This record gives sequence, C-alpha cells and structure tokens, in this order.
Amino acid sequence: MGVLQLTLIGTAWVLLNIHLWWWMYLRTGKLGMVDVGWGLGLGGLAVLYAALGEGSLVLRVAVALMFGGHGLRLALHIGRRLFSEKGDDPRYAVIRDNWKEHLTLKAYGFYLAQAGLQLILALPFAWIVGRAHWLWIDLIAVAVVIVAWSGEALADRQLRLFRQTSPGRVCNVGLWRYSRHPNYFFEWLIWVGVALAATPESGWGWLSPIMMLFFLLFVTGIPPAEASSVRSKGDAYRDYQSVTSAFFPLPPKRSKETIPTS
Repeated sequence: MGVLQLTLIGTAWVLLNIHLWWWMYLRTGKLGMVDVGWGLGLGGLAVLYAALGEGSLVLRVAVALMFGGHGLRLALHIGRRLFSEKGDDPRYAVIRDNWKEHLTLKAYGFYLAQAGLQLILALPFAWIVGRAHWLWIDLIAVAVVIVAWSGEALADRQLRLFRQTSPGRVCNVGLWRYSRHPNYFFEWLIWVGVALAATPESGWGWLSPIMMLFFLLFVTGIPPAEASSVRSKGDAYRDYQSVTSAFFPLPPKRSKETIPTS
C-alpha cells in the first residue's frame, strides 16, 4: 500500500480520534483533552501504517512498537492528570483566556488543526514501513528514539514526583536543572530519530522535527507553559528562567538549590 493510500486511511483515523476527544472537551471543558488525542492519534497512525505497509516486517514491527508505544505512554500520562485533577492543563488555561470570544469555534479549529498536523508528522512512518530492508541508519535512529523516549519518561516522572512532594514550588531537580522543558526537548528528539529513519526514502522526513521544534518553541509548547508558570510562581520562576536553558539541556548558569516560590 502506497503513501497516498496510507494517508487517506490515516485521515479517517485522525478525524475519528480527534472528534472523540473534542466530545470529551465539550463534556469536561478541558481544552487539554486535545493532548490525549494527540498521543493516541500519532500512536494509532504508527500502528495503522505498520499493519498496512508492505515493507520489511522488522521495520514495520519497530514502527508499531516504538511509536505506537510512545503515543500510548504520552496519552496515558496526560490523561491520568486530566482525569484526576479538577482543572485544565495550565497551558491551555492561558490559551483559553486568550480565546474568550468565540471560544468553542476557535477550539474546534484548533482540534482540527491538530489532526492535520498529526498526518504531516506521521508521513515518515509511511515511508519507513514501505522500505524493503533495514539500513545502518536505522540503528542510529533506533538508538536516538530509545534515548529520547527514556529521557521524556524520566523528565515526566521527575516532575510528577516533585509536584507530589513540593507542591507550588519550581522544579529544578534532575533533568529540570539543565532545561526548563526537558520533556519537550526529548519529544522533539524522538522526531529527529523518525526523520533519520525516513531519510533513505525522502529528505522531506526532516519536516517533522522542524515543525515540532517550531510549535514547541513558539506556539503550543513553551510560550503558554511559561506564561502559566510566571503567573502562578512569579519571581521564583523568573529566577529559574534566568539560570536555566529554555529547551536544550545545558549546564545551569549558577548552582542553586530548589527555588522557593517566594
């Protein structure tokens, strides 16, 4: 099955999936439900393309397990928080405040845009599952994805545990000492691995990490997350911003203990 056919089938999947989570948003009022749909949408595309692809069985199984598993982990991580807490994701609370007029219409457009982005980002999956043989670059890609997946899971766990033991404080321990958003960095690194694996078929696979980087740095990632953190933690978070890299993990400008909220 070719890339066009896979994409058409994938379109049906992402539209069905995103409308399910749109319905959940209407029921709960939590705009962050889109992120659960994001993880399940991309993970589902990986599994779907792997099942329908006609290339190497090893490559198809690798795509299904690695990226299907990643999407499921992401959806479960976000969903557990959204369903267990009363409020919305703070990032989306900021976005929702900016969309006071015609909120429902803008939110629906946002959900549909997420579905479209999933299709574009998943194009490398379609190229990979159509390839007949493993190549040396696939080993590098797998290593990058494993490191990235492990790093993102560790960053999420560190933040969750910190919030349980030190609620209301700024997390600057573990990976969060070197990046204000290590989870975003490793999420982006996963797509670098995807692009590497897709390179033998098409250099256009690099569009995925480029797009992901743009949205994380300038749209739905860091800007609303930082606006929410500054609003809730004030000078403590500004102090954290002054010493810690925003995205790429780097040594802090000066050593500090956990930054207090006041």
